[in-house]
Amino acid sequence: MVIFMKKAFVQINLDAILYNYRHLVCQYHKPVIAVIKDNAYGMGAIQVAHQLKNEPGIIFAVKDFDEAIELRNAKISNDILVLGVFEKKDLDLALHYRLTVVVHTLQQLEDLKDSYLPFHLKINTGMNRLGLSVDDFNLAYQTINENQNQYQLKGIMTHFATADLHHQQYHLFVETLKKIDRSDLMIHCLSSNSLFEEDFTTHLRVGIKLYGFSERSSLYKSALELYAPIVYKTSVKKGSFVGYDFNYQVPEDGFLYVLPLGYSNGWGRFVKSYAYLNDVYLVQAGNISMDYSVYYTQEDIKKDTILELIGMHIPLEHLADLNRISLYQILTNLRVERYYL
Repeated sequence: MVIFMKKAFVQINLDAILYNYRHLVCQYHKPVIAVIKDNAYGMGAIQVAHQLKNEPGIIFAVKDFDEAIELRNAKISNDILVLGVFEKKDLDLALHYRLTVVVHTLQQLEDLKDSYLPFHLKINTGMNRLGLSVDDFNLAYQTINENQNQYQLKGIMTHFATADLHHQQYHLFVETLKKIDRSDLMIHCLSSNSLFEEDFTTHLRVGIKLYGFSERSSLYKSALELYAPIVYKTSVKKGSFVGYDFNYQVPEDGFLYVLPLGYSNGWGRFVKSYAYLNDVYLVQAGNISMDYSVYYTQEDIKKDTILELIGMHIPLEHLADLNRISLYQILTNLRVERYYL
């Protein structure tokens, strides 16, 4: 006999992702490199790619070869840019699956000689994580320019460390590339948190904003909502303590509601979170445990009622700010059933 238990789940609105993509193209008048790394930030890379694959000029960006191959095996034929660090032994695989790689070092450029593999050069403009120094970039570009039949340079990029629209990284990137022939090259540096109107770059490279997060406005639609059913309820008296370490004390007589969602599901050990139903906000009561979260309110709610944990009434950005963590961390950690609208 199979017993089905009530579980937390997320709803993912693929039409919202398509809407956001088209809005970005219309607003900035540029093709978009859609970043769907880390399973599209938890949205489902294959599902998102199939939703967007017919959009004119779209390119997908992923973290590594495993993610890229997964897309190819799912019949995604669009150009795929692999953002991570490759090794020489990976080149045959990249050629077989028709992938584009990113060069971060002069040694990688040497490895690509006569490989006929398309690539982008990445410049380190100050983040100091990956990429060629400006001097190494100039040397790399000179090498490519002098040996054009041996290389397939397709684009040049950098990665910003901040969302400051006037920061020095952008200006350094522009000044560096002003010296070279950029015709027929993809130039991209602007990401979700640093978009602004400018005419130097040719493409946008967008991740989190594609899914409706990082900017709460009517211009973008949130693509993910998290829900969980009440699996247990109990009345509780004012002054009672709740959960491990007794670090929450009930302020007034009311009710405790247990939801089947804990850190084993990737629901973080938040200091503060809320659940929502019909204009009522339930407050997190005590520590989130491995398998369960407990929420308190004075309102009497029926067992099995489904509560919102992330959505229109509880924005993901607000949950991240309350707990001083990255919203990326919340999204990519969630391990619950996904349903696509």
